[in-house]
Amino acid sequence: MIRRAVLVSLLSLFLFWLLWPRAWLPSGASAVTALEIRSPNDELLADARDFSAKDAVILLLAPEHEAFASARVLRAAGVPFIVTRDLLSAITHHMIVVPAGEHTLRLPARDRARLGAFVAGGGTIVFQATGVIQLLDLTGVSGGEASRRRRRINFTQLSDDGFRYLTRPELREIRLASDAIEEGFWTSSLRPRGHAAEPIARFDGTRDAAILRRRIGLGSVYTLGLDLRDVFVRPQTARHFDAWSSPTEQFQPGADVWPLIFRAWYEDAVPEWARLRSLPGESSGLLLLSHSLESGDSPTAAREWAAWESSHSVHSTWFVQTNDSDGGQPGPFYDAAFTSTLRALAALGHELAAHTVTHPETFDSLPTGSALERRRDYRPMTDGGSLWDATMMGELRVPKEILEKDVPGIKVLGSRAPFLQYPPLLDEMLAASGYSWDSSLSSGQVLTHRPFLMTRRRTMTREGRVVELPMTIQDEVPSRRPPLEAADVLRVIRQVSEEEGVVVWQSRPRAENERLEASVLSELPAGTAIGSMGETALWWLARERTRFRLEPGPALKQANLRVFLPPEADGVKVSFELYAPIRACSSGTPGLSYSCQGHIVTLYGTGGAREAALALQFENLDAPEPRGVPRP
Repeated sequence: MIRRAVLVSLLSLFLFWLLWPRAWLPSGASAVTALEIRSPNDELLADARDFSAKDAVILLLAPEHEAFASARVLRAAGVPFIVTRDLLSAITHHMIVVPAGEHTLRLPARDRARLGAFVAGGGTIVFQATGVIQLLDLTGVSGGEASRRRRRINFTQLSDDGFRYLTRPELREIRLASDAIEEGFWTSSLRPRGHAAEPIARFDGTRDAAILRRRIGLGSVYTLGLDLRDVFVRPQTARHFDAWSSPTEQFQPGADVWPLIFRAWYEDAVPEWARLRSLPGESSGLLLLSHSLESGDSPTAAREWAAWESSHSVHSTWFVQTNDSDGGQPGPFYDAAFTSTLRALAALGHELAAHTVTHPETFDSLPTGSALERRRDYRPMTDGGSLWDATMMGELRVPKEILEKDVPGIKVLGSRAPFLQYPPLLDEMLAASGYSWDSSLSSGQVLTHRPFLMTRRRTMTREGRVVELPMTIQDEVPSRRPPLEAADVLRVIRQVSEEEGVVVWQSRPRAENERLEASVLSELPAGTAIGSMGETALWWLARERTRFRLEPGPALKQANLRVFLPPEADGVKVSFELYAPIRACSSGTPGLSYSCQGHIVTLYGTGGAREAALALQFENLDAPEPRGVPRP
């Protein structure tokens, strides 16, 4: 009898282990799979097919090198790249990026000579050196001092062509950590040997070099005393040691500096370059209007505001709290009148997204849940302070179910967590609940104004599946005095647009917010597009997965742009910037819709094609200057 009971218990434990994770985690993440135990480099290494000599190369010179952070920076910059361990293949390109490693980087003399010849012929190499690099003849770095106490990087003391897009003070000096933080991430001050290399950026306003440049022949070697994982990926996981300029400041470009620098280095290294733009179509800016509709908000005010926006050909995204029981909360809650308002918003062309059920302040500390939560039996209760019978999965899954059932014909693909909360499993819970995008984080939390794919479980080495659209401007910042004015919002729009970022403006249905929005839209900078968040997330996902190469054409001043498109590209405006203005373009790809204007090529629709080719004729091929600000 005892033996039988033991067997039954063991069987029950085995079934619990086998089935419980699969109840809510996305496919491939419920247990240790092949993807979990393989190197994060594998997928990037496998994507090296059909490469072009114009691609940048992430060169893995040591077994512990990981390409993930460098790949995210280059992708954000729109720079085409491949990942390889083959040095001989890498030096057939124009630009090489070497990741940071934990151990001393040494190379045989023969390989050092090959890299030296590559640079002397006009190539560019970027090393990341939080540890020791024994490559004095290449880098000119004789040593360094590691520290976790550095707070800032300053790019203004000495100039480099790669800093030409750092046009504002907020871009020329960035924080690595708050002064209140005792220790941040590791950096290394770089010590040049004599005049072999020159400092072009410094730590903390001191003489400690953060970036050294060595010129060899026609090319340059850059050595960074930091890891791109820490200055670019870490902020996207909201683990950046409070490196924001101010918690209430809307313009927070601390991580965006790096795509701007690598974009400029790439344009200097490749004579005839092309890159993916970070804005859709020919637009020079992108504004996404979002509103929350929570317990206590007026459905009537929401309907009137949505009608005004539609009358001005503007469509916004409404994040809806779906608490259909008052649960002790004040004001209107989700009922028949609320549902009628939501149907009216959808009929006007606005997008609906989920904003949890109870909007709990303790969202990130709730139990995970089972993924079996449904509207009929999910009944969390609150007394205004405590919350009972709620789970994170319930707060994500149930509002999507409610909205899609109560507003026929819509598909809810976006979500926003309450109070800017970012629990470690948020990306996987969102994906498992059927969401493709999220807007739970502020630009101050992630130090970027660009959309990005959330990393898995807030790690810094794994790509997730959900697009994050960080909030730039919020109406609910208690410490902000005086309140926002139109000039403040327009200033932020101009700042973010200059770096090809996206402005997400969040506000609740209040009379003063409606007046502010009307004033801003009447003075919106020319070329600024207004889009929905769902469409923008789909466009960004298409951009992330688009591959391309620019090939020589049959004659002078001609080239062929070959684009390899993902399914998400159908109907979205994927655009490219090229090194010279385009006189004419044509394509034989059936069903392809496109335009060429100045330096920009835009694909509007693919007609289902997964590969497109455009023949381009340029105005001038003579020594093109990079786009943007004149060189210093």
